[in-house]
Amino acid sequence: MVKGGILIEIKIHPHFFYIGDSPQTKQAYLEYEKIADQLILVHTEVLSSLQGQGVGALLVAFAVEYARQHELKVSPMCSYAAGQFAKHPEYNDVAFNQE
Repeated sequence: MVKGGILIEIKIHPHFFYIGDSPQTKQAYLEYEKIADQLILVHTEVLSSLQGQGVGALLVAFAVEYARQHELKVSPMCSYAAGQFAKHPEYNDVAFNQE
């Protein structure tokens, strides 16, 4: 993904999307659980050196694209992710609606 003209590589781990050289040295991550056709966004964390630069928003946007590509519905249980869903109505196509 590109942020301010800089390419930021978001990597996929079985339990989180992350930015960093490895899962052990991640600088930011969005933890998730995948249950059936649902992607549950559990927790977002960004190191203080990257905060305020839109990195968390990039992780949520990546999760939304991942869900679209894999035909999943997203449940943003994390308060940050839920806030991003509230700000971006274009994410509604992947939002899980419990009926």
